[in-house]
Amino acid sequence: MNKKEEIIIDNYIDEYLEGNRPALVTLSSAVPLTPEQKERILTAFMKKANITKSYKVVEIVDETLIGGVCLESDNFFFDNTIRNNLTQLKQHILEDLLRLKR
Repeated sequence: MNKKEEIIIDNYIDEYLEGNRPALVTLSSAVPLTPEQKERILTAFMKKANITKSYKVVEIVDETLIGGVCLESDNFFFDNTIRNNLTQLKQHILEDLLRLKR
């Protein structure tokens, strides 16, 4: 086998493995979730993110989120945490104040 054939085969194997590896999903929450909560949240996320293959979940408990959940996969991000909602609210209030000053 020549070098070019080896490269073609290696690329094919890499693409095959990439397409068949489980999707990695990171699920962050302020408190540990029950199995039922995780299942409900992940089912909705998989549908919204259009993930049809198998997936692996990495769970993170992050008390700074205050509440809610944050989910992330290779190509989709969903942040419904209280910390994020408060940050967005603060930003909207500041923008409104700046508009009123003009």
